[in-house]
Amino acid sequence: MMHLFASISFMQQMIEKSSNDEAARRCIFIYKFQCSISS
Repeated sequence: MMHLFASISFMQQMIEKSSNDEAARRCIFIYKFQCSISS
């Protein structure tokens, strides 16, 4: 659970740093996709 929380906070930091970056958006999509599968 702590690992998941750390991953979420890390992703949020990456989103804030590069919200306009195409690669970041793709990574966010993949992360949300994996998150929906695991839950």
